[in-house]
Amino acid sequence: MLPEAVMREILSRGSAANEVLLSRLEQTVQNVRGGIGSLPRESFFCFAMLRNCPDVGMLPTLERFYQLDQQTLAAAIGDLVHGFGTSLFVKMSDADNVASLTEWIESMIQNPNVYSYCQCHLASVLRCWVRDGQMSRDTAIARLKKWLQLRSNHSADMVSASIVCEFMELAAHEEKTFIESCFKRGQIDEDFIDYESCMDELSQNQTGQPIWTPKHEDEPDLIEYFRNWHCFSKASDSFDPRCTEYRDITSDIPSYRSEMPDREQIDQWFTAIRNSNDQSYPREAVQMLSRHASSLMDRLADEVRYGLSQATSDDPRSGNGPFLAATILAAEIDVTCSNELLGILDLTPDQRFEVFGDAIEAPIVSALSRSLLGDCGPIDQRVEDSSRDTLDRASLTMFYPLSVWQGYLPRQQAVHKLLQLLEQSLEAPAPLPHAIYDALCLLSVSDEEPVVRRAREFGISNAFVSENKAKCCVEHPDQADRIVKEIASEFKSPIAMIESSVMFDENALYPDRVTAKRSSQIRALATEPSKRSKMSVKAAETRVPRNSLCPCGSGTKYKKCCGKN
Repeated sequence: MLPEAVMREILSRGSAANEVLLSRLEQTVQNVRGGIGSLPRESFFCFAMLRNCPDVGMLPTLERFYQLDQQTLAAAIGDLVHGFGTSLFVKMSDADNVASLTEWIESMIQNPNVYSYCQCHLASVLRCWVRDGQMSRDTAIARLKKWLQLRSNHSADMVSASIVCEFMELAAHEEKTFIESCFKRGQIDEDFIDYESCMDELSQNQTGQPIWTPKHEDEPDLIEYFRNWHCFSKASDSFDPRCTEYRDITSDIPSYRSEMPDREQIDQWFTAIRNSNDQSYPREAVQMLSRHASSLMDRLADEVRYGLSQATSDDPRSGNGPFLAATILAAEIDVTCSNELLGILDLTPDQRFEVFGDAIEAPIVSALSRSLLGDCGPIDQRVEDSSRDTLDRASLTMFYPLSVWQGYLPRQQAVHKLLQLLEQSLEAPAPLPHAIYDALCLLSVSDEEPVVRRAREFGISNAFVSENKAKCCVEHPDQADRIVKEIASEFKSPIAMIESSVMFDENALYPDRVTAKRSSQIRALATEPSKRSKMSVKAAETRVPRNSLCPCGSGTKYKKCCGKN
């Protein structure tokens, strides 16, 4: 979904939006480092919109940003590194700061911690300055030559190859001998630009007159530009993702949109998950729906709604489709289906277990910390509702530290609410007060806080967060972000959550592994009879699928017998 209304509003704010964009860029990079979600994510849009009215005040943040590892940077902003990075510096430059910006770029090109593709796009800024009359061609060539000399100890260097391409763009035929020497000492990555092509182009253009890319092609209209990206199939003119209507994006560029699965493929995946059960795991459908979740959120939400209706019926027969859809949705960074997620939490524990399994609450609370965007009302109401299951109320308390970590909820607001809840719940059944205490520890609230001190006197301690982690957050607040990130990262992979649940039999999840295990056991029984009893014990420890008959011999399903405990 392309948030056109939000983008237009931010772009209309000009440079006044930069501080918030930079702050959100750094926060969402932390989310990426936590492994949360998939593209498109907030950092992608923040980086793109910084190009609207850039200024030199951005340099410290960009310097940190460009030193991210390749995987994190690619996940954060995808294919925006090159063109958008170049135009940032072209737009922020003027006659007074070109010299200082050149020195900054040189420091980044020589910094071994800066991602190489970022160094490449920084090298191309000089050519744009020459085109726009902010730097002379001779000055640009002299600086590029210096950068090549400073990197002369590199071998098959992509950055050096990119700098050579800048010589070609500037028609620097007078430096042909110097460039040839760089190739001969093995400095240039010839997979990036080969020797013959470079020499031919320098020989052919003896005029010294570059052929420029028109400036308007370097600076496309952002919204029009993104409409042609295959990952955006819908757009919104609303500011609130929780109650918006989406419209389809049409494009005249089929090469982008052809990368999206067709409707028939999508229907097959949803049929596969709808028909799944504990003995049949639709691995391929789960993988493909997880990959395209951001474009299929409405269909996934439909499957969850179907599960909700089945859970409250007299004879639920949903299969595992709603569980799979809910788990995939919960892992999606841009999930907007708050009502459906809250609906799952509003089921009774037995209803929820019947359709959505026994471990769906934690990933849903994590997803709500992203989809509610800091709106605590729905969570406050449910935590305070004493008629709800105590364990359900306890699981909701993690919403507050996760929302603070995501950057959607002010820390002080979260702390104030949790202290209020703790004071109201001092004599409530476990684990509710213990879970509230966990959340306060994750927010680095001291044990000297009067309400917390009183809770300790009531014997309230950590329940779901280890004592060591809680103590670390309280005594070393600078470590709290890392610990909350670790908690959030537990829900980053829908496939891992699905395969660690009790919703599928081990035979369905790992047929090859089970077959190999059985063959090994048969061979062991044939060759080492003394180990027979040990094998039998191990087989009895295999987990029991929830819809299988209970091994106790009661004749009822495991989920309604021993599995209830």
